[in-house]
Amino acid sequence: MPQLKTTRDDSALNAAIVQIRSSIRLRGNGQYMNIRSIKIVISTAWDNLTSTLKTYLNDSNTDLTGTLGIFSVHDAALQFHFTSAEVANSTTGLTKVDGESIYRVASVTKLFTAFAGILGLDDGDWNRPITDFVPQFANYIGNDPVNTVQWNTVTLAALAAHLAGTPRDVAPYDPSDYFYTTPDPTELGLPPLSLSDPIAVPPCASSTDVCTADDYVKGAARPPVFLPWTSPEYTDFGFMMLGLAIASITGKSIHDVYRESIFKPLNMSSSSSLLPDNSTWKNHVIPGDIVNGAPTLIQAPEITIFSGVSHTANLEFSVGRPWEIYPYTHASGIITDIYTKLGDSGAYGGSLILLPDFDAGFRILGASSLKERMTVTLQLIDLLIETMLPALLAQSEIEAEQNFVGTYTTLTLSLNHTGTKPYVVISSFICNGIDVLQAKVLGPKPVRLLPTISDATTRQMAFRSSATRETTSGLFSRQENRLFDWLGADSGTYGGLAVGLFVFDLDEEGKAEAVRPVGWRVKLGKTS
Repeated sequence: MPQLKTTRDDSALNAAIVQIRSSIRLRGNGQYMNIRSIKIVISTAWDNLTSTLKTYLNDSNTDLTGTLGIFSVHDAALQFHFTSAEVANSTTGLTKVDGESIYRVASVTKLFTAFAGILGLDDGDWNRPITDFVPQFANYIGNDPVNTVQWNTVTLAALAAHLAGTPRDVAPYDPSDYFYTTPDPTELGLPPLSLSDPIAVPPCASSTDVCTADDYVKGAARPPVFLPWTSPEYTDFGFMMLGLAIASITGKSIHDVYRESIFKPLNMSSSSSLLPDNSTWKNHVIPGDIVNGAPTLIQAPEITIFSGVSHTANLEFSVGRPWEIYPYTHASGIITDIYTKLGDSGAYGGSLILLPDFDAGFRILGASSLKERMTVTLQLIDLLIETMLPALLAQSEIEAEQNFVGTYTTLTLSLNHTGTKPYVVISSFICNGIDVLQAKVLGPKPVRLLPTISDATTRQMAFRSSATRETTSGLFSRQENRLFDWLGADSGTYGGLAVGLFVFDLDEEGKAEAVRPVGWRVKLGKTS
């Protein structure tokens, strides 16, 4: 995992920022916003902030060490460093942090991987599938998109945008797998596992060295979360694959790519993606006296810069390829993304509108010599949306109840009408004599089921469980709770399979006949 210093050569960094800024189109009203002077505009607020932090850290006796900083291309940076007693008493690392201290930064490295790819890859490389670089994945492509990742359609661009639909984590790095984290998983109602199952116990699970691709893909041959390019889903595994592909294309190790394309140009001489040598520990922030240098399977990077969708200054409008995307908020708070393409020329105008959530769409065509034509057309679209989307949502609730609600041997589903957002919930689930909801394997009640993949050919539909989480008032803490589905769609797992994955077998009319709680390795027929 890369290690970062908190400071670097300002001139090199500022030059890089200016270069990046010059390639970014201005948003909204066309004004480019920047901080002209940290000292004049920000320093008072910064002083108040750091004073408050000092008081909090001293009064709460919090064992938190860190560095805060603000920088501008027009002025010097401001920094605030704080050292806890834990680090101050460390016998393996530094005992006081400053601008030369080195930290591990975890998934911040996704930014490095993306930036390295932008610098080192050709445009066409982003559309190449991961099977070009890890051909062993081609052996696990089947005709069942609900249960097998279509690896030949997983492109580098999809991986970089969190849109590949691949597993979130793969052993030996799968911190949510109950097989490894629970002393006796059978107490949770989970069945015993076969140690010869390569999904449950991948060949690389006990690896103490770099794992071969042949062995690694055996453990990664798990069900997808989504089809590629259909919905974002946070993944570490995907960025490991992206880093491996970048290394293959450039003919360099990912460590050399980092160093040559990012660290060296920015004079980040103390930053590295390699585990630090013992002789350098004196410059590292090491909480406690033990360094957890667990081996990395494929020590590759991770990113968030490159995306298939960009946002504008208006939170109600995003840009795709070439879709114009509007989020519509229902009275219940449910959001529907509306994918449109507007047209306006001379006396003509209109729009094609797609609603992937409902497998539906609209089209509007208009012609008039009136100068208000486009305004009127847009007002018509407004009326259409405001009238039809609530109706579509109501219809979806009816169909969900008709097609999925009922009892499947020892699992019962119902439609929750008690809140403002009706949804299918697991009312009860008994497996191997254990009350799964009481064991909270799927999280706190109510446990919702959200559709992720539907395949008409095999007549299957996959759902992922989602547990309601309390919200808090702050912007970031609120999002952590609200966006838990995004962060943990493929967590937790048992023997490599998500315990929250439920695959339904459908009849010709789309009504469920049976369900497979995949992590439990059972199939339950619908009995009522």
